[in-house]
Amino acid sequence: PEQRIVFGVIHDITETKRAQEAMAHSNDLMRYIIEHSRSAIAVLDREMRYLFVSQHYIDDYELKRNVEGMYHYDVFPDLPPQWKEVHRRALAGEVISADEESYIKEHGSVYWTRWECRPWFLPDGSIGGIILDTEVINEHRQVKEELKRISGLLDLATQAGRAGVWEWDVTKDRVTWSDLMFEHHGIRKDEFGGRLEDWLGLTLPEDRAKYEEEIRRALKDGSRLDTVLRLRWPDGSVHNIRVLAFVQRNAEG
Repeated sequence: PEQRIVFGVIHDITETKRAQEAMAHSNDLMRYIIEHSRSAIAVLDREMRYLFVSQHYIDDYELKRNVEGMYHYDVFPDLPPQWKEVHRRALAGEVISADEESYIKEHGSVYWTRWECRPWFLPDGSIGGIILDTEVINEHRQVKEELKRISGLLDLATQAGRAGVWEWDVTKDRVTWSDLMFEHHGIRKDEFGGRLEDWLGLTLPEDRAKYEEEIRRALKDGSRLDTVLRLRWPDGSVHNIRVLAFVQRNAEG
């Protein structure tokens, strides 16, 4: 019978398979890291389509589902023009960030964010897209606004009550005075060194030991300081200044 010879070609693709497996593992690892990051992270390609997003990104921006593969500006159709300019600059190679910036969604919700936008690179060195690393800081912003409000009320109260406010940082021996403190002590700001000694040096010499003991006692047991300083002004007159204070301790006591 007629016989035929079949010719074939084989290739050893072991290295190719290893490279493919390494690439798949690298992608899986990056996805795992991003998805479980405590930051709101999104990785986008040059066409501004999502490649990876963290769970925090989905939660923080109230996205209804995973947006991988979607166009960024379809997900956020009301994005302000200045943010699109940030993306354009990042795709051109810049790293841009902001510590506090607001973003108002179409339904009226306001997000205060701390963010960074930077390019990521392909093996050949070209830019493959951008990485968005953002943090919604609404709660931080609210605390900041509340502190500002309280500070304003305190300033109003001290002005109305003619009370000077002071603070002594014990670790740095730094005394900080409000404007009314300088008025109550009869000196100008450039005449005050800002240390406890500079303050106690204004008291009458015969009262100095008593004041120092009251301060030591308050620091030791945390008791409220309530005393009267007798101060001699530059013009020689003596004034009685009531001093109230409480001790604040750090986490180490």
